[in-house]
Amino acid sequence: MTEPVPVVRVGAYAVVLRDGAVLLARWLAPDLPRWTLPGGGLDHGEDPRDAAVREVEEETGYQVELRGVLTVESFRTLHERPTGTIDHHAICVIYTADAVDGE
Repeated sequence: MTEPVPVVRVGAYAVVLRDGAVLLARWLAPDLPRWTLPGGGLDHGEDPRDAAVREVEEETGYQVELRGVLTVESFRTLHERPTGTIDHHAICVIYTADAVDGE
């Protein structure tokens, strides 16, 4: 039996407040749609702050201004693939942000 392949993914997300509400993005998961914080993986060499701003606009149409880091979360999951097991380690930088433009 082969060892799981380690994969690290760093993502940046935002808790966006506007008019007292939290902005969520609809994620089309394989099993059913879910609601999640807007955000996603960093491109190679991308600053997490830039990634959070970019991802929020791509997923929601809103432009945001980051206020600060809320938290950093980390979790691991094993994924079975035809080529073997992936040991997926996700690191999530979560910012607070205000919507400044967009619909």
